[in-house]
Amino acid sequence: ALRAKGIPHACLFGSAACSLYGLKHRVPRDVDLVVFNTNMGQDELKRTIHSADTRFLLVSSKNSENMYKILWYTLSSSPPRHCKIDVLIPGLLDIPSVPSEHVVLRAFKTFRLPVMPLFPLLLLKLCGWEDHRNTAPRKIINDRKDIDEVLAMAVAQQARAAAWLPEAFVATARARAREYV
Repeated sequence: ALRAKGIPHACLFGSAACSLYGLKHRVPRDVDLVVFNTNMGQDELKRTIHSADTRFLLVSSKNSENMYKILWYTLSSSPPRHCKIDVLIPGLLDIPSVPSEHVVLRAFKTFRLPVMPLFPLLLLKLCGWEDHRNTAPRKIINDRKDIDEVLAMAVAQQARAAAWLPEAFVATARARAREYV
């Protein structure tokens, strides 16, 4: 559906992606999607995704000062259940661009979903942990559990830094890793 709407290259990251790799200690509460190689901004991407499928909803923020809409996906109509979808682009939150040939396809039910490679996913988890230490301390417990579990997966899979990752991204992640341990 996204390709038909001009969004050819995207992947999941965050806790939903970690779950697809095997994260066990919690169920993700939202889905983080990063869209690559696009000239669209976040709001236009959300509108485009919304127009691709009637199960996507665009809802105004509860904070009236926020002008952006929040994208939700309808999981079921009876009882009504929805999942928030965060749509991001590289550069925001230190998210690197991932070449399409490095996106990993992971099985979910009858689908194969595009997921960020494990090593940059781990580094982005470290980034979230660092951000939450300053802004949302209550999230740190889950961040630490996520990082520990994803790190164990990365070690088991012998995940390595990829040559395509920006040097600055890797250097910043190394500093975060030193702080983490």
